[in-house]
Amino acid sequence: MISLNIKQEKNTFTIYFEDKIYAEIVFNNYKNAVLKFDNKVLFVEEGPDKNMILKENDISVFTFKFDYLWGGAEIIAGDVDTGYDIKGRWFKSGTRLINEDDLDLVIVKIKNDDLEALVLDDSLSKMMVVATIYYHIYASAGKFLQVIFTSAIS
Repeated sequence: MISLNIKQEKNTFTIYFEDKIYAEIVFNNYKNAVLKFDNKVLFVEEGPDKNMILKENDISVFTFKFDYLWGGAEIIAGDVDTGYDIKGRWFKSGTRLINEDDLDLVIVKIKNDDLEALVLDDSLSKMMVVATIYYHIYASAGKFLQVIFTSAIS
């Protein structure tokens, strides 16, 4: 298991593993963001159907397909369900990346005044970990981010 600490400064969330920067998420507004890690730069932007799309070099990597009834999102690549979902669990804190067997792979939750991500599957790609953290911030802190960007415009 890997424990990551996430610190916020305005619209930037820096993810640390021990004392080293693991990744960074920079919100351009309360929906769209840039994900930076391992010399990669990925973009999350709203698609025409209101789902969020993760892109690399203007090519769609996958889509967070929202479940408007139950909350959370399926991760879809092209038109194919990847088997990964992001959701909450009844009576448990945090946002979770789960696999097709309903096993938790990543848990993102509040710890003191910051966020913490627990990566339960060490073989999981960094892209999936960072995307899960993005989704948690987007879904859980969307109202807070909206206030930051609305007050910046005023």
